[in-house]
This record gives sequence, C-alpha cells and structure tokens, in this order.
Amino acid sequence: MATKLAFEVNSTQISEMQTNISGQEENLKLQREKIRESNKTLKELESKHSKHLQKQEEFDNSLRRCKDEFKEFERQDVKYREDLSHLKHKIKKLNDKLD
Repeated sequence: MATKLAFEVNSTQISEMQTNISGQEENLKLQREKIRESNKTLKELESKHSKHLQKQEEFDNSLRRCKDEFKEFERQDVKYREDLSHLKHKIKKLNDKLD
C-alpha cells in the first residue's frame, strides 16, 4: 500500500514536472524568437545609423570646406578694400596735384 501511494505521488510529481518542463521549453522558444526579432531590429538600426553617420561626416566635411572658402573670401575682401582705399587715396593725391 505504501509503495502504491509513493508510486502515485511520484507519478503526480513527474507529471507536474513534465508539464513544467513543457511550459519552460515553450517560454524558451518564445524568448529565442524575441531575441531573433531584436537582433534583426538591431541590425536594421545599425545600418540606418551607419548611413546617417556617413551623411553626417559628408556634411561635416562640406561645412569645413565652406568655412575655409569663407575665410579665404574674407581675406580677399580685406585685401580688396585696402587696395581700394589705397587707390582712392592715390587718386585724391593726383587730383590735388592737378589743381
């Protein structure tokens, strides 16, 4: 009788464990699927990030070139203004000599 009772208890526990294992396996399967989806999303985001980073670098380079060109333009502007001022002064001197 005790063996029969122990057998029934063990059978019940084994059945509960098998049910628990099945549930855990299903949960593991779902978690693995979530991980696969997350990895797929991560790769897509990394690809987009890489493209945006490349565009940002292109913009940075373009901005750097524009700044350099503007500096050169400012230098030329200062030079031309000085030349103009000098020429105006020269013209004034020549006009004064003529008078």
